Amino acid sequence: MDRFPSEQPGARIPMLFWHLGLNLALGAAFGVAFTAFLVATNFAGLRDLIAGSNSALLALGMLCFMNMLTFGSLAMGTSIMSLPREAEPRQVRDDKIDHP
Repeated sequence: MDRFPSEQPGARIPMLFWHLGLNLALGAAFGVAFTAFLVATNFAGLRDLIAGSNSALLALGMLCFMNMLTFGSLAMGTSIMSLPREAEPRQVRDDKIDHP
């Protein structure tokens, strides 16, 4: 990636928001897949525990939402930390300048 995402000229929505939204969506999708894996494999008796609950849909929804939140935040944070830095301005030192 050559340019910092917010430097694209003429964008209505800053590119950084698109970047964050995409990573949030990918992380949330991974969270849903992870929840489906946990329930499908009955990891630690989780499927039996949810099925035996009075409000199984609420328990499954909360588990899914929390995994989406966790993995979405993880993906967003990782993507922000891996963005290239903006170039720092060079400091001009007076003692290195040749005066005529």
